[in-house]
Amino acid sequence: MRFILIACLLYAGSLFSEEKAILEIRKYYQKTEQNLKTYTQAKIDYTHKKSHVDETDLLDEEIYFYSNKKEIVKIVGDIVFDCSGSVNELTYKNKELIFVYSYKWSGCNREGKSDESRFYFQNHKLIQWKVGEEEVAKLKWNQKEKELLKLSVFYLKQFPK
Repeated sequence: MRFILIACLLYAGSLFSEEKAILEIRKYYQKTEQNLKTYTQAKIDYTHKKSHVDETDLLDEEIYFYSNKKEIVKIVGDIVFDCSGSVNELTYKNKELIFVYSYKWSGCNREGKSDESRFYFQNHKLIQWKVGEEEVAKLKWNQKEKELLKLSVFYLKQFPK
């Protein structure tokens, strides 16, 4: 019985720690968004080539980099398909990925937004994944975590020096 009580307390402590980290990430994200115009901005146009066979396999992406004097604080990748596309917004703190906001948009004036996902990271590990307001089960996290960390590395390599 004592073992079960200790296990429950440890589990509750870890949940509290994750909630605290998520609240801190949200606060930092909001501060970053408020200060976005004060950061140095750079942009590149990147063409993803799925194959060299057909021009329709090419995807254009605009990648925006926001940095303070020391480091990148945000990267926004905007992939455009005609009158639809997808956006990945990556937020960094102390050179570490802490938050990804991802969504799809539609309409030539971007009037529709769907498939909103939020990913919270701590120490290069995914600590929460939400699609809309629903949390995604941890069983599915491993592959998504790898995919997002790989995306972060890809974007960072594109940063114009």
